[in-house]
Amino acid sequence: EQRTAIEHVKNEPLQSEQVAAITLFGEGSKLRRAACPTWQHIGCLDDALEKACEEPSNKNLIDVRATESIWMCCCPKPYLPCEKTERSKACDEVMVSMLPGTSSLPATILAIRAQLHAIGGEACTASLAPILQDEGAVTAACGHEVGLSRSIARQDVFCEMAAWQWEELGDGDDEELAANGCQLVRSQKASQHEGGARKGHNLTGSRLPDEL
Repeated sequence: EQRTAIEHVKNEPLQSEQVAAITLFGEGSKLRRAACPTWQHIGCLDDALEKACEEPSNKNLIDVRATESIWMCCCPKPYLPCEKTERSKACDEVMVSMLPGTSSLPATILAIRAQLHAIGGEACTASLAPILQDEGAVTAACGHEVGLSRSIARQDVFCEMAAWQWEELGDGDDEELAANGCQLVRSQKASQHEGGARKGHNLTGSRLPDEL
């Protein structure tokens, strides 16, 4: 199947990150990710991480009523709004315990991602970018923190985010993907109709989480 182009990425800190990104997100990987029970939540968190890195002062991201709020990541198919009974209890518990009062939103999002990655078990370990010890606390979350032009510091997490945006929202720029070593299968990109249906929503009324 046709894939996006891959180019050598200059100034990458770890060659092994490039190999991991290409291996994880190429042909056949979509089905493996689908087997991870927390994949949709993690992919949405990756998307939120990009937004937090690009707009550090954006408070709407953690406003439960805002459009495409991070709290929508606990729905089965973010950013489609869902009923409270459809929300992932594990996702909500982790978010409620870690998100309010955070002093560094990007670092906290990485920590939440790590928790949901672990909750997802072996299927997530086999298909997603790995968890790093003390991620976000002692390692950079955003690319600008380590002199990189991309939003997310880790290449494999950036490509994981790109895969979710590509397959679920229909987003993705070929040049940016190639520049960051993200190899995605073109036929698995969501259509404009499919992606558009997922965007621009928010939680209201009875759909707001009980904990907030």
